[in-house]
Amino acid sequence: MWFPEGDPASSAPAATRWFRSAFQVPEGVTRARLVLTADDGYTAHLDGTEVASAAADHAADAWRRPSLTDVTRQLAPGRHTFAIAATNGVAGPAGLLGLLELTTADGVRTVTTGDGWKATDEDPGDDWRTPEFDDSAWPAAKVLAPWGAGPWGKVSVVHAPVAQLRHEFRLRSTPVARARLYSTALGVYEAHLNGKKVGTDSLAPGWTDYDKRVQYQTYDVTGLLKPGANALGVELAAGWYAGNVGMFGPHQYGEIPSFLGQLEVTYRD
Repeated sequence: MWFPEGDPASSAPAATRWFRSAFQVPEGVTRARLVLTADDGYTAHLDGTEVASAAADHAADAWRRPSLTDVTRQLAPGRHTFAIAATNGVAGPAGLLGLLELTTADGVRTVTTGDGWKATDEDPGDDWRTPEFDDSAWPAAKVLAPWGAGPWGKVSVVHAPVAQLRHEFRLRSTPVARARLYSTALGVYEAHLNGKKVGTDSLAPGWTDYDKRVQYQTYDVTGLLKPGANALGVELAAGWYAGNVGMFGPHQYGEIPSFLGQLEVTYRD
């Protein structure tokens, strides 16, 4: 969305525009996460308190990397207000995109930018960030395109906790002659057997053209196994598969990292 001035998805002046919207938070919210980005930068306030910002760095295409902010503590049940100043750094496409994710026992509710938001192109002064500010004279913000469309494509958060995977298994008491772990990932990974790192690689399997092939690694893990209970642990991250690829941004190959592994154990008998 943007201030209603011509066709902002194609061209808007280099300037700052101001946006506001009120929303309701239900009882029982256990987590609230705010995702925001703007072409080119923004400063966001929740009930008058700054909660997120990004510099209007047009050259770096900073809008490709939305911020993710936990605002759980700021959101008691009831009415709240977003106030966001967004800046188009240079003349060209301009837009503001945001989503508030509210997790409750009943599921996830979302509050998004778009319909119901108001905007202005005139500096509203210092008190415009507060819930009490009267924005009744502001025109409705203009919805530019659904998510994934327009000149921006699918913009989404890349920063996410590293996934931690674990599988337990048992081996016979018979001595092991040889054990090999064959492993790879859509993303990057690090494997551990019984708490010890497998191999010496970092950021395996490395970058490749995931549309054509995925490289895999073979590790001799004979010395890491023991009779009885064993555990394979894997740390999995987005890497080049779902993370940023230079100036081109995230999700050039996919959105969800995954791991594939096969452990082959040969007993002496």
